[in-house]
Amino acid sequence: MASSSGSSDHDNPFSAAPVSISAATVQLINIKSHVPMTLGVGDSNFTVGCTFFNIVFRKFGIKDHVDGMVDARTMLLDTEWMQIDTCNVSWLYTMLFAELLSAVVQPDDNTYTVWTSIGSQFLDNIVQHTVQLRQALHALCQGDLMVIEYCNQLKDLADKLRDVGTPLTDQDLVINLLSGLNDKFANCIPTISASRPPMTFLQARSFLLQEEIWAANRAQRAASTALLAASLSAHPSPNAPAIGSGSFNAPPTPNPVSGAMIVHASARSSMPVTALPQEFSPRAPLLP
Repeated sequence: MASSSGSSDHDNPFSAAPVSISAATVQLINIKSHVPMTLGVGDSNFTVGCTFFNIVFRKFGIKDHVDGMVDARTMLLDTEWMQIDTCNVSWLYTMLFAELLSAVVQPDDNTYTVWTSIGSQFLDNIVQHTVQLRQALHALCQGDLMVIEYCNQLKDLADKLRDVGTPLTDQDLVINLLSGLNDKFANCIPTISASRPPMTFLQARSFLLQEEIWAANRAQRAASTALLAASLSAHPSPNAPAIGSGSFNAPPTPNPVSGAMIVHASARSSMPVTALPQEFSPRAPLLP
């Protein structure tokens, strides 16, 4: 009967052995097209680099060169295997910055010794690294960071903690994400924390990204409305009457002598011209 899926391939009688690439082919591979990055001392992308290299080792069937299952000293007479191993060493050296390369390079290196030496530069002093990473994780706040920048920093710290043997659960990541959020996302915390089933870190990240986009759009609309209102107040309509202009119609006042209504000159220009009654006509004879 076949063993469980967690067993290794060599324990499963129905699994095929990995097919290793030939030495002639491996020499033609440009490793930078498979591992698009370079490692240096203190880099935070060690986990990403390891992931890329592990994919390469599995892809070309050469995992036995780095997993310690084969001792390179016993393979000295196997020319094909040694050529592939030497190409692997060249790949690893190519992907290191000068300061890290000088720390790990040794005469007659093989793939396993180089691989473990690189790992030791990042994973030594595990307890001290764990304390520092935990402190950085709990002190991390969003502040003025964009959501994607804040989430990337959280994920980077979580990856480093996993590398030193103290991985965070997905819910731990969500809790730390919510605890360091900017106050402008306070309305999102109840939604994320009360969701059932609980949101994963990626789901919470996506939710906050959408909220950030909506908030940016609302702010842009408010700014546009305020700008339009300010523009209208600074440049009134040309048809609106101006204070002190000739179009202001002053109310007529009575003549203290004759009792007739006197129309102000400022209003005459805007009053319609009508025929005067005969008794007010300037050509009418004056009564004694």
